[in-house]
Amino acid sequence: MFKVPQLKDEDISTDKMFPKKAVRDRMVESDDESTVDGYPMLNTQNTQPQKSSSVKIIQPTASIAENFIQRKVGQTLKVMGVDQPKIGREKSTRVKKLGSALQTPFRGILPNLGNNKQDNQLNIMRGLGYDPFAPVDMQKVKILDDWLQLDEEYPIGSQNNGVEFFKILRTHQDWLNEEHINSAMNLLRLRFMKNPKTFRSDRIAFTDTYFTVVWTRSYNEFLSAQDLPIFPNGAHDYCSGKLPAFAGTGKKWMIDVDYIYSVLFVNNNHWVAIYISIPNRCIEVFDCGLKGSTNEQIVKAVKPFAHMLPHLLRASGPPSERPKMSVEQYKIRRPRQGIPQC
Repeated sequence: MFKVPQLKDEDISTDKMFPKKAVRDRMVESDDESTVDGYPMLNTQNTQPQKSSSVKIIQPTASIAENFIQRKVGQTLKVMGVDQPKIGREKSTRVKKLGSALQTPFRGILPNLGNNKQDNQLNIMRGLGYDPFAPVDMQKVKILDDWLQLDEEYPIGSQNNGVEFFKILRTHQDWLNEEHINSAMNLLRLRFMKNPKTFRSDRIAFTDTYFTVVWTRSYNEFLSAQDLPIFPNGAHDYCSGKLPAFAGTGKKWMIDVDYIYSVLFVNNNHWVAIYISIPNRCIEVFDCGLKGSTNEQIVKAVKPFAHMLPHLLRASGPPSERPKMSVEQYKIRRPRQGIPQC
């Protein structure tokens, strides 16, 4: 059995404590203090306690202690040859803030409630049924991805869109053509026909790119007319709700429709949205690239509609009401606040 040796207190001479003579020679006695190599050796006998300076003690946090224990346990397991379980990092709970181009006005808006219970229910439903910025169904995305891998195209003349249509649509910074814009407007019109309560009003209409393209090209002919105004082809069909043909509403402008939504190609390089308010006699241009065009260019592009639309509404109105209807040009506004920029 191992025995612990008993130790005795004994005096040790300086020669034994400092075998080297050079060290003993440098020891000097001065003011009851001993120094070795210039460093003081404090005499612990009969010394008064001195004031200690304030020391800031940093307490270890729980995370530091846990990391220290985890690291030590890992080192021990590694020495023992035991496989260490991999501990994944917890996912951050930081809330992601969307960029200005992805922010939506469809969330967090309280409707104006009236006194009528039925009107209140309609107002609560209105504007909350369709959010274009809502998360998509990933199962539908997978079905689309699988179909795109086939790289198939529908026959020419088919109403369905081919693979190239979706590839352009899903490619960032790629140019959208009229087919993409018309498809988006058709979806809005179809949703409106199925459930108009989800939109801001049931007195709205959605046109297509052909409406704005044809009206822009026919403006000079309208200006050159001597007696009766010459309207673009299909103008009366748009005004009566027969066009666009897809999901036609059959609603007449100014009688059943107060607000018109459309799109306009500006400067041959940029799409903007236009909002026509018939009661306010105003056209607002929503431009996501305000730096790309000047106000003068916007006014020039929108003027055909601001000028011809009052004449078209008067020509399409009831004969008894035509003399009272003004053909004054609509005002043009270009809002800059709250418009997401690309």
